[in-house]
Amino acid sequence: MLTNELVGKVVRELREKKTKLTQEAFADRARVHRTHMCKIENGQGSIQLNTLCKIADALGIRAGDILNKADRLRPK
Repeated sequence: MLTNELVGKVVRELREKKTKLTQEAFADRARVHRTHMCKIENGQGSIQLNTLCKIADALGIRAGDILNKADRLRPK
């Protein structure tokens, strides 16, 4: 099962690797409130599909890519 923590971890890793932006600058690019982005990356907030799509667009990838990467991290 995918968890908020796994999805948040992937979002943080991709943000740092692909954009080199601060969390605040990336939140602006993705059109997501800064505090919500913080909660997502820390696994504290649930993420709606439209928000996941905004984040994926800002990363230049598909939302499914984020979910697939998170799925590969989950314990089997």
